[in-house]
Amino acid sequence: MPQEEKEKIKIKPLCRNIGEVIALNGIIFLIKGLWSGFENHWFAAAMLVWLTVAGLDFWYITKSNRYHS
Repeated sequence: MPQEEKEKIKIKPLCRNIGEVIALNGIIFLIKGLWSGFENHWFAAAMLVWLTVAGLDFWYITKSNRYHS
């Protein structure tokens, strides 16, 4: 990425946002590993919800001015 583009991005809030999405995914997998009652259909539903949230977050990042200097 060229330096001009890097200077247009507020990297700390963007990293925090992406980190929260990754942490949410980690929590889902942790629950799957620790709780035997979290059956495959619940896990699949949780992953579908996570994919939806991640997609909406991506859309928000691209449309929002929050991450631009």
